[in-house]
Amino acid sequence: MKRKILAVAIVLIMSISIVACGSSKKGTDTGNTGETTSIPEGKLKATSDKIPETTETTDNTDNKEAASSESAQDENTLAGYYKVISMTTDGEDITAELEQLAAIGSGIFAVINPDGTGQINMMGEMTDFDWDEKYFHMHDDTVSDTDVPYTFADGKLTIAQESDEMIFVRMTDEEKQAYDNGDYDKTIDQLTDEMLDSAYDEATSELDSAADDAISDLDNTVEEATNESTKLDSSYLPDMSSSKHNDTGYYEIMAFQEDSKTYTADQLKKAGVAFDMMLCPDGKGYANFIGTYYDLSWDDGTIYVATDQGQEKMIYFKSDYDSKSIITINDSNMAMVFEYVKEADPSYEWTGVSGVLE
Repeated sequence: MKRKILAVAIVLIMSISIVACGSSKKGTDTGNTGETTSIPEGKLKATSDKIPETTETTDNTDNKEAASSESAQDENTLAGYYKVISMTTDGEDITAELEQLAAIGSGIFAVINPDGTGQINMMGEMTDFDWDEKYFHMHDDTVSDTDVPYTFADGKLTIAQESDEMIFVRMTDEEKQAYDNGDYDKTIDQLTDEMLDSAYDEATSELDSAADDAISDLDNTVEEATNESTKLDSSYLPDMSSSKHNDTGYYEIMAFQEDSKTYTADQLKKAGVAFDMMLCPDGKGYANFIGTYYDLSWDDGTIYVATDQGQEKMIYFKSDYDSKSIITINDSNMAMVFEYVKEADPSYEWTGVSGVLE
């Protein structure tokens, strides 16, 4: 799936949430309840002289009823701060990936205002919207304004279209405070920058020690792999030929992070780690990792890898870093950053052993 498509889907879901909240007209009516407080002091005094003493009791009763009504409205309206707790796209549950992003300061959020406006925070990228009693009206430079219906039940806001579904719930007071402080505003580019910057701050002595250990382990791995008679069978990979392939090219590893420890390309090379991949225009591709190659099937935002344990799906993000075009892949406790090097060459013959053993 393409990152922009995912962003749009999220925005649509948010819009639905807004619809459930209520219309801006209702918000305006509620706001008019206390207008008498703006009457000049002289007029208030003149008015009070004409009101019988029993009016005070009546006013107090009216105020209590109004406060009770406002409290009930607050409980029923959708206005507020929301976060995604579940998301399925193309039938695939990516909730775990969103939770990982939230843990490092990014994710999908919505702020729904009582005046009929709001904002979607899609991994640090903001999109404004308007809403009424029935629809959410999203405003985006690349997408036409769209009206989308919503469902709201049991405190959950749900937007579902075909095989895509997003579910939102209100943030806690602590989460709202953190959101207002900007703790959830990091973009994918910023997260990538932080990861790469931390790599260059690693102590040289520690990296040398890690490199020595890696060389020993990798030598053993390559030796074992070359002793196996292998044959690649990627027939079970999905056919992605009809999808969009704007990110074609030959990519080389730029940084690798595992268990919060990051290695740069130079450090990996010193350790004898070679890692590159080719994304071809026909939706096929290849990856080479330390002498072992894997068949790929891909489209913009998604890569399927043929492994000995079956196919593995990974989601990636395309961005620019230091005038370089890069791809960032997050997979469980690992993160990989690849740098675009040149155009893809589908005729290139990969050498080495296969990542699929029979």
